[in-house]
Amino acid sequence: MFSRQGYQQGSLRKVKRKRGPAVWEFRYRDNSERGRPQRQITLSTVDFPTEAAAWRHLEALVWKLNTDTPQNGIKQPTFGALCDLFIADEHLEEIANLKSGEPNTVGELRVSTARGYLQIINSHIRPEWGEKTLSNVKPSAVADWLKRMQRSALTKAHIKAVMSRLFKKAMLWDLMNVQVNPMSLVEVRGVSKRKKTPLLLTLDQSVQVRESLPEPYRTMVVVAQCTGLRVSEILALKWDDVDFECLSMRVSRAIVRGIVDEVKTEYSEDDLPLDPDFATELLNWKRQCPPSRDGWMFPSPVTGRPYEPGTIQYKYIQKLARNSDWTVWDGTLSGTLIVLFSTRVVLLSVSSRS
Repeated sequence: MFSRQGYQQGSLRKVKRKRGPAVWEFRYRDNSERGRPQRQITLSTVDFPTEAAAWRHLEALVWKLNTDTPQNGIKQPTFGALCDLFIADEHLEEIANLKSGEPNTVGELRVSTARGYLQIINSHIRPEWGEKTLSNVKPSAVADWLKRMQRSALTKAHIKAVMSRLFKKAMLWDLMNVQVNPMSLVEVRGVSKRKKTPLLLTLDQSVQVRESLPEPYRTMVVVAQCTGLRVSEILALKWDDVDFECLSMRVSRAIVRGIVDEVKTEYSEDDLPLDPDFATELLNWKRQCPPSRDGWMFPSPVTGRPYEPGTIQYKYIQKLARNSDWTVWDGTLSGTLIVLFSTRVVLLSVSSRS
């Protein structure tokens, strides 16, 4: 005889430990498993000091556990609960808390992306929409909210993008019946407008920049000139990545805020052909390069780890620009190097002037 699945709320209790603060134990039945075995989730009482706070955190999970029950048709989680479920599913906090030098093995997102998501969710999205149910987060209300917000158009676009991703997850997890992402109806104007016009240097000026820099920054700029790599990829190069016999370079990792990660996209990971003169430049630097345990191409002689790009930009790139008779765009180092040296056509000219 067919028996209808009942709605389960799960059980929550506070459990004392021999050491450290007490924890919340949430128990529920896993209806996807035969025999519906009991499962358990542990929450910190430091992060969730009250029972109400713990239940708010578990709200989306409880809704997800009851997706197929008739009673669930009249229930809907709050947007804050969706945020919590998203944070847990993407391992945002674990990734964001990685320390300098630690490899990212806990999730697919980059450290900078995870930290950006958390900052947007906790600073903007949760305070405004956390208490509202999903169906009450209307596109028109979000559009009006973004218009009133005293933030740049780019920040608003980032907020919209994170909300769009949250709604995609809600649709994937069957937390809402709508199959059209509500954020697709929200427009953020002014994002594509460039506030500053970047300066494209002539060949003589680019050579002047390169030759005015001390090592290892001079060779970093040569790599940027000849390959068009992002600064995060340049700083993550190791000598094992270079095959001097076959004249090729493997690009497989990047460093963002001191965290070693995979390259931004699978298409970024590639073997780059090396011009012979460019390979000679690298060999000349290899003879001077400070030793490091991991064989970094550009290790700091103090830490043995790769440099921080912001420090290079402030101390050398921008300083050189201020002391020159022409002005360099004062964006990030990544933007600066790409704007100054992105074209690979410069390779032959650079090699001939080395």
